[in-house]
Amino acid sequence: MRIERERTLMATGYRNLFATILLAVVCLTPTACSILPIPPVRNAATNPVYYEPPVLRWRPVYGSTAYDLQVATDDNFNRLILDVTSIEKDRYPLGPGIEKHKTYYWRVRAQADGLSRADWSPVQSFLIRIRPPVAQPGSEVPTDFAFGWEPVQDIRRYQLMVAQPDRWDFPEVDRQVDAATVRIEAGLDRGVQYLWRVRAVQDHYVSDWSRPQEILVALPLPIILPPSGNRTLRPAIAWRPEKNASNVQVFIYGDDGGKPSAKPLVRDTASAASGHYRPDFNLRAGTTYHYRLRLIFPGGAGEWSDDIVVTIPPVEPDEAVAVLDSKR
Repeated sequence: MRIERERTLMATGYRNLFATILLAVVCLTPTACSILPIPPVRNAATNPVYYEPPVLRWRPVYGSTAYDLQVATDDNFNRLILDVTSIEKDRYPLGPGIEKHKTYYWRVRAQADGLSRADWSPVQSFLIRIRPPVAQPGSEVPTDFAFGWEPVQDIRRYQLMVAQPDRWDFPEVDRQVDAATVRIEAGLDRGVQYLWRVRAVQDHYVSDWSRPQEILVALPLPIILPPSGNRTLRPAIAWRPEKNASNVQVFIYGDDGGKPSAKPLVRDTASAASGHYRPDFNLRAGTTYHYRLRLIFPGGAGEWSDDIVVTIPPVEPDEAVAVLDSKR
């Protein structure tokens, strides 16, 4: 029995040795080697866009010792720009020789000890474009506009566009500039909401637009005109009309030791185009009042003006008829 067992073990060993030798011989034929399947590519997106030369990656193949990589400008690989063999890792960083605004095609295959190679993987492609600038967030700006963004490497020219929302086809500003920060007098209307964006320009190519940023042109303070007189129980206040202002909000406060009272006595609104406001009722003679005004625009309300102090003098009995204002 012992002799038979030893003979059986020897026969099994010979069969395993024979199978190993046979596998090694078969694997000399690339298409027949079962340990070298076609490697699926890791970034399988269709024609992805990069702003810098990417790192090409693929899924490692069990049993392989290295990889071959080809990169070309045509999908038939007749115009090779890269043909690398014996890459030991499952990735390969492309160098700076990759040009912008070109589509590149690449493929990879596995090898075993330099003797056997698998078929090429399915062809993948990618596009290199100019990186779009990153616009600095906008907010309320004064009448002259300073726009800024992060500069793009090797780019010296940018296109700046300013428009109202959903009106990019009819921009208020559309010009090319040479710096990543520019101050322009665009003549934009106050109190109107605008969007602005920028993109890099290189020769005949342009990058994608940056993400639009909102800006609101700073709303002006009302320009108060000198009063014509205050010997009336309904003193008027006047301002210089401002373009695009729809209304003027008027608050009238009482006097509390030379300061405005905590709450307004009058809250009213007048047409901005009228240029003046007069209360509808008589104020008290011998009393001081504080007027405050602010302009109302389609895009929002401006800042409050400084206090306009109006003191109504006491009315002498013989002057009462002359001073009291008729409501005509």
